[in-house]
Amino acid sequence: MSTYLKKMARHASAASLLGLAGAFAMAPAVQAAPVVELCLAVDSSGSISDEDWRKQIDAYLDALRDETVVPQTGAVAVSIVPFSTFSQVSLPMTEVTSANVAGVITDRLTALRSARPYSTETAIGDAIAKCVRTFTADSSAKRLIDVSTDGVNNEGRDPELAANEAVNLARVSAINLLGIGDEVKQGEAELKKIARPGPAKQMGEGPGFVKIVDEWSQFKDALRAKLKAELGTPGLEVRKTNLRDSVKPGESLTYTVTITNTGDAATGVSWTDTFTGLDVTGITGSASPNSNAGNCTPTGCTDITVAARSGSVSYTVTATVTGDAGTKAKNTATVTGGNCSATAPCVAVDEDPIVDPTTPTPKPPTPPTPGAVTPVPTTSPEGLAALALMVVGVAGWAARRRGKGGRRGK
Repeated sequence: MSTYLKKMARHASAASLLGLAGAFAMAPAVQAAPVVELCLAVDSSGSISDEDWRKQIDAYLDALRDETVVPQTGAVAVSIVPFSTFSQVSLPMTEVTSANVAGVITDRLTALRSARPYSTETAIGDAIAKCVRTFTADSSAKRLIDVSTDGVNNEGRDPELAANEAVNLARVSAINLLGIGDEVKQGEAELKKIARPGPAKQMGEGPGFVKIVDEWSQFKDALRAKLKAELGTPGLEVRKTNLRDSVKPGESLTYTVTITNTGDAATGVSWTDTFTGLDVTGITGSASPNSNAGNCTPTGCTDITVAARSGSVSYTVTATVTGDAGTKAKNTATVTGGNCSATAPCVAVDEDPIVDPTTPTPKPPTPPTPGAVTPVPTTSPEGLAALALMVVGVAGWAARRRGKGGRRGK
């Protein structure tokens, strides 16, 4: 081969290798498959008013947009199946990522909000069967079906049979139900027959639960709690109090901070204590079984673990009031970790007015004893008037007695 041809071959080989390397460099990273696939079966039957239908869809939008409720990492995928007499797939199984939430998931739910698929009856069994068809074939993801309804099944397939087929033939791990209103209260036993694995449980006791709320105004919070429970999301809540209505300069105070968990275990939790009008002198913690109060300084605590479902940690915060009378003593606990993100922390505030220490605190009057005569104070105008009338009366009576006695002596 000529020198020229050898050079060309070397350049071509180098170019091929560079092109191949570039192809690998440009290829997008492969995203891990979802670990949970969740089908949301949404009741659109005739018993739901248009206003309540919008509340229902708005609640789903709110929950899916909140990464503390549904992680936006692609670890969870959702499908949406509205149902009444008939069922339809409005959103095929779609990974929950920030891009998909901002795009296709919001678009489909917004379209449902304004163009409701309406019919009269409630076919829960058909909705479960339709949900099964949305799961990804050959996926190893955990499969969940989530039903929200204001009624019991009155159309289509037997929901118990559909639930059994979903579990036994389609590898569905759990079917959970959220009921709204009087009809499901009366028919709660029917909903419990559908929950899988049976027997039906209360929310927070494990998969296969039924949750009932009184009205649609409670649906949003109940849906968020249900999604957290079935997706294994921690449900942390924080409270702070010193059991006082007012405080005084220089006074020593004790605050109690309590963090409770209604969801799965939360690790790596921390909380910070910020304050005005106070000097915090110490924080000590205690924990329920399987929880850990972490490491504390006067500004907060780190490395906290809160056990699943009713686990709690509690802290005693000691402080001295440094603010002046007329200002306020404010103490704020801010929790991050678990479902409390840096952008949406869980916060509890205790704020009390600082009052003048020389101002006596008025005491409420002592209530009279039943049946007792309440004395009238003689220093009041009413008391003096009553006393004067009594004196005049007694003097008149005495004069009459003297007059009668004088006549008998004559």
